[in-house]
Amino acid sequence: MALRQFEHDLELVIGDDGAGLDVPTALARAGQGATLGLLSMQQRTRLAGGELEIKSTPGAGTEVRARASRSTKGRRMSEQGPYGQRGPCPGADPDIAGG
Repeated sequence: MALRQFEHDLELVIGDDGAGLDVPTALARAGQGATLGLLSMQQRTRLAGGELEIKSTPGAGTEVRARASRSTKGRRMSEQGPYGQRGPCPGADPDIAGG
């Protein structure tokens, strides 16, 4: 796991060496309501104005990379909570969130 801070973006990378998965198949199953994890990660990343990338090979592990801007509509992420309301996210670390 790594959290990287760039001038304007934050990037979170989480990987494992587990069973892996076939990403297109997993996303298709999620789209049919069979699972919620991948869709939830995509939605939350988009709400933060970011992008989610999932790389995986069956039998070789998975890497999930989320990257989002440190600011949303001119406000730092630490000043804007989830879904655009003002105020910090509960439990947010201001050092990580850009505060």
